[in-house]
Parts: sequence; structure tokens; C-alpha cells
Amino acid sequence: MCFGSSVSNSPLKSRILVVLVNAANWDSNGQFETVLSEILNEDIRESEIHWFRNSPPTCLPRNLSPSAASLSRIILYYGYGRNMDHLIAYCANFSSSKPNRVFVIVELEQSDVPHETALAATLALLTDLSKLLLKGSDVNDSTGVLGGFFVVVLISTSNVFNFALIASLYTDCIVRQLLDGTFESLPSNC
Repeated sequence: MCFGSSVSNSPLKSRILVVLVNAANWDSNGQFETVLSEILNEDIRESEIHWFRNSPPTCLPRNLSPSAASLSRIILYYGYGRNMDHLIAYCANFSSSKPNRVFVIVELEQSDVPHETALAATLALLTDLSKLLLKGSDVNDSTGVLGGFFVVVLISTSNVFNFALIASLYTDCIVRQLLDGTFESLPSNC
């Protein structure tokens, strides 16, 4: 994955990757294209991808031509300002009887996590979800769906440092998007 260019080799066996994006650089269409290209670079034939966003993209991704089979594996949930409500309902109703190899992508805009307490609650919920996904998965402990992760959370924030500190309570796999669009791993062990 370009999100840190590494498979999760977390000493904590973390299956959640947090991607912090400076709010000034957040572009919903750009994030959609970045994540979609990540998905298409992986073998998703046996995976089911659940992707939470606030709204649909307003333009088609450039230089991407996914197959119908790949697109059929992706289920998009649009929150339209109520992204957290949809995510909470999904997690509350999730059962371990879901199909094997489920992968969850969550895009959180600044309005979804307006302060550190909201971020902590959201990451606690998603950490529990990643543990359920691992428990119900047919993969062994050293692999995951995409790059070793079952949950990828992209967060738009104007306070990358504080959000990284809070995220480190739930995972040791945290990256931030740089101004040029590349990604940098924050902790050294991910």
C-alpha cells in the first residue's frame, strides 16, 4: 500500500491503519481516487469492501479503469453529514457471521470528529470492529485483507499532532499525507 508502503508488522498486532490528512489539503475527490487506486492494486477477488464516505465523488477518477468484477466487491455508504450515525449502526449490527475477508474504509471529515474525545470514541469502535473482522476471517495472523489491515481510517484534521497522539492509543500504524500527496509513517514500527 502506498499508505506507508508497508504490511502491518505491528507488535500490537494492530489491524487498523490511521491516515491523517491536513484539513487544508483534504480533497474528497482526491481521497476517493487515492483509496480506489489502493484497492485496485490488491487482489480483492475474495474480499468485500465496505467504504464509508460523507458524499459521492463529483468526478470520475483519472487514469483508473476498474473492472466490473472489482467494482462489484465495493459497497459504498454515503452519510450526507451523518457519516458517524451510519458507521455506528454498521458496527452495532455487525456480526462475526459476515463473509470472510471483509475490509472497512472510513473517511472522516473534520466535522465528523470535531474534537479529540470524538476521535478516541471512533477509534475505539473501529478497533473493536477490526478485532471482530480478524476473528471472523479465514486469514492467518500474519496477513490481512489490504496490506495486513482490516480497517483503514482517513481523517481530515487541522491538528495532526494531537490526533496522532490519540490514535497511538489504539494502533501503532499511523501515517500522514504530505503536501506532495505522498505518505509518511509516523511511528517507526509500522
